[in-house]
Amino acid sequence: MKDTIMLVGAPRSGTTWLAELLREVPGYKFLNEPLLLPNNPRARDLGFEWRTHLAPETENEEFEKFFSQVLSGRVPHGPMWHYEAKSALGKFQEQVTRKKLVVKFCRAGRLLHWLHDRFSLRGTVMIIRHPCAVIASQLAHGGWSNQSFHGAEVNINAPANIQDEFQGLLSSLETKLDKMTAIWCLDYYIPLVKYADYGHPWTLVPYERLVLDGYAEMERVFGYLDAEVPETLQEKLGTASAYASDDLSVTDEYRQLSKWEKQLSTEQINRVLEVVKAFDLDFYTEDIEPDYDRLLQLQAIQA
Repeated sequence: MKDTIMLVGAPRSGTTWLAELLREVPGYKFLNEPLLLPNNPRARDLGFEWRTHLAPETENEEFEKFFSQVLSGRVPHGPMWHYEAKSALGKFQEQVTRKKLVVKFCRAGRLLHWLHDRFSLRGTVMIIRHPCAVIASQLAHGGWSNQSFHGAEVNINAPANIQDEFQGLLSSLETKLDKMTAIWCLDYYIPLVKYADYGHPWTLVPYERLVLDGYAEMERVFGYLDAEVPETLQEKLGTASAYASDDLSVTDEYRQLSKWEKQLSTEQINRVLEVVKAFDLDFYTEDIEPDYDRLLQLQAIQA
């Protein structure tokens, strides 16, 4: 477990792409979303919800045992393993010969300090992407259809004092876009702001910087992890993940970053940014890139 790299970020924020880049470190394999309930009935049976929250001081032996198994790779072969190999033999060899783990979570932001207080890992990497881009991508993806969208998680898995603090805002959420924005906000507000007194024990990767200056950004990340830059990094930076949207541009960086301006209406953009500002997360604005200076204060101090 001491070699495990934990990656967290909102769904559709580039988590799979970044996990695949981290997997380029020799000896690593990729465990994908152990908290995605349809792929892991055991998590559901233990009482995990789509976005479970635990305060850092909360004791929960069953959850701790579950994460001990997950973060050490004691997970059966199945849909949670994201193999680089295509053949059955190649997947078997990958599983047997690679002993270290990249574990990607899209629904663990509200558990992050709880996890950090209980497990010593090689490092934690958090990726963040413009909320307008995330929500535009989610709206275009079948996983957030009206039938499958879990909007109730806006309230039920937020700390009570946050529900009290933002009661007026949360009670005013009416549309699907409103609720999706609030979920994005809570996923980041809880680790970045709510528990800021516990520190920010991760390195923070803005998706925009990964797109615009990927090699330098990954050099910084690998430095944080005390890992050599893989020889394959440059090649992999130009390869979209298997879960990327069909029109992903890997050659026109600004086109990739600005797609949301055409995918969302002006009214939708203004509403997303209004909710984001209410949560004091307005290092993202109508600009394509975030306020990097403000954003990158919310991570571990790096040499």
